[in-house]
Amino acid sequence: MKVAVVGDGVNGEVYAAERGHRAFLASDADRPPLRVRDAAIIALDLGGKPPYSDSTEAVGRLHARLVSDGRYHIRMLGTTLPLGRLASGAFAAALMAPSSYPVDPLHCAAGCALAEAAGALVGDERGNPWTLQSAGFVAAATPELHAFLVAMMKDCFGS
Repeated sequence: MKVAVVGDGVNGEVYAAERGHRAFLASDADRPPLRVRDAAIIALDLGGKPPYSDSTEAVGRLHARLVSDGRYHIRMLGTTLPLGRLASGAFAAALMAPSSYPVDPLHCAAGCALAEAAGALVGDERGNPWTLQSAGFVAAATPELHAFLVAMMKDCFGS
C-alpha cells in the first residue's frame, strides 16, 4: 500500500500517509505531521462478525486482562478510525482479536499503514509483520506496549 487515508465523519478530520514518508492531518491546512506517543487508551476490535473467534473464552480472557491491567482505558471500536487516533497520539494502541473468519482488509489496511507511518509498531497477533492476510493485528505506540500486547494475545489465543 502506497497511500493511506482515514476519515472521521463526526469531526471532519482526515488522516493521511504516504508509505516511507510521513503521516499527517490532511484536513488541517498546515498539514501537521502525526506521531504516535504513549497514551492511556487502547482500542479493541473483535474483528468481523460473530463468532468473533474460534474461542469466545479467549476473547473474554483478553478483555479481562486488558481491563484488569489498570493502566489503560479500553474502548471497543470496530472501524479503522482507532488507528488514526493511534497515529495522532490520542491512543496508545489498537488491536484486533484474531478470527478464523477472514478479516476484510478494507476495515484496517489504511489504518495499519497510517499508524505505521506515524511511528507505531504494527504486526499480527503473533508479532509477525502485518499483511493483508493476517487474522488480527496489534499496533502500538511503544515497543514495550507492542511486546506486552503480543504476549497477551499469544497467551489468550495460543501461538
